[in-house]
Amino acid sequence: MKKFLLFVIATGALLTALAFVWLQGNGSAEVVQHEANPLSEKAGTAPEPALNRARILVASRPLQAGALLRTEDLRWADLPAADEGNLPGLFLQGFIQPEKLSGSLITRSVQTGQILSAEDVIRPEQSHYLSAMMAPGTRAVTLALTPEAVSHGLLRPGNRVDVILTSQNQNAGKLVGGETVSGLSAEQVLSDIKLLAIEAQLIDLGQHGMAAQGQQSFDLVNVTFELLPEEAAKLLLANKLGDLSLVLRGRRPALAHKESAAQKVVWAEQVSQNHNPKAIPTHGVRIAYGKSADDAKANQDKASGSSN
Repeated sequence: MKKFLLFVIATGALLTALAFVWLQGNGSAEVVQHEANPLSEKAGTAPEPALNRARILVASRPLQAGALLRTEDLRWADLPAADEGNLPGLFLQGFIQPEKLSGSLITRSVQTGQILSAEDVIRPEQSHYLSAMMAPGTRAVTLALTPEAVSHGLLRPGNRVDVILTSQNQNAGKLVGGETVSGLSAEQVLSDIKLLAIEAQLIDLGQHGMAAQGQQSFDLVNVTFELLPEEAAKLLLANKLGDLSLVLRGRRPALAHKESAAQKVVWAEQVSQNHNPKAIPTHGVRIAYGKSADDAKANQDKASGSSN
């Protein structure tokens, strides 16, 4: 009986202690909640839950219209609340990688941190990408040239070149001023021309793709030029007259007198003495023949008779 009574007393004390602990914990939670949100409780409104905002692509530096995007030009940023309704036109994290936009053409100037939308860039796979790269009023002309003419793959899209025409005059071999000329000449037909594309490569971002592989073979290389309309007509005609070669231009501007001198026609006889008629010897060779013994004796007898 005594043991049962002790068991009842211990059980009652344990339950009392558990009830006290539970009440203390519940009261502390209410105090913490009250201290954390005093204004919300006073105003009678519930606290706002934390929002998980979308992350979008923005410019990491100022970019000019017409520039080609690189990966380092872009960074991720939280979407402002004011632009939440424009999600369909923005580049969202998780749906696109910045590397995929490398080489895209930006259509408007933006500042650091400014949001980029799909309307602001033209990607290389879009059909109007090439026309968007061209300057207003220019035309694109594509010619198939030999690997030697394009420096065996050393030229890149975006380079500026001079176009040299090497041709054979149809009247070669005729007399000019009493001398026969070869009729072979070279001349610069276009100057400071921009290369838009080489094979399928439109831009040069340090990538070696199908275009670079194609230039290693002996097949013709398709080169696309950016030209004014009159320059386009001149290039197409020059391609029919002879062989074209592209000469890479330096970044520094050329002097005016050197640029004008480069426009002159250079003839073969001006380059090589082998093709210069004036370098061919015009005097003959005089050959002296020896006399026989009989002729010498006859001449001697004749000379003796004359002396007598």
